[in-house]
Amino acid sequence: MDFGEEEIKQCLFSMARNKAPGPDGTPLFESWPIALCNIIVKVISKTLAIRPKKFLQCVIFDTQSAFVPNRLITDNILLAFEAHHIIKKKKSGREGYMSIKLDMLKAYDRIEWTFLKAMLIQSGFSAKWVSLITFYMESVIYSLLVTGSQVGYIKPGRGLRQGDPLSSYLFIICT
Repeated sequence: MDFGEEEIKQCLFSMARNKAPGPDGTPLFESWPIALCNIIVKVISKTLAIRPKKFLQCVIFDTQSAFVPNRLITDNILLAFEAHHIIKKKKSGREGYMSIKLDMLKAYDRIEWTFLKAMLIQSGFSAKWVSLITFYMESVIYSLLVTGSQVGYIKPGRGLRQGDPLSSYLFIICT
């Protein structure tokens, strides 16, 4: 899948200025980004995130509001309040209602890559796009440092990268 010069330029110039302190706003390497990736990985991630953004609103349900432009997460509070009110009012009859509270703590870390791949396919993404995202997710290797010395590597088998612009969209597709 080829990315045009304009897409890469759009990606670079959309990054926050304090993340790129060079004279042109784009250094070759960023020392301590949130995701602990160099600038090239950030460009790839941001470029991958820009493309699906155009049609993501067709894939994401109206009830999902986190990370979606023009939707407020506070809408979920109103929905939860209304659901609780209806459940509380329903006191008679054989059928009742039930609500479930899900704890999303560390949910990014729990996304299985096989599930992510299946959700991308089910959402209508092309095979080429799915393989590109899968390669991007599976190519990460974390370096372990103990008292400043490198002692080994960890290759994760699941999870999304914290602070990665693409991760929020992938998380929404999976939830």
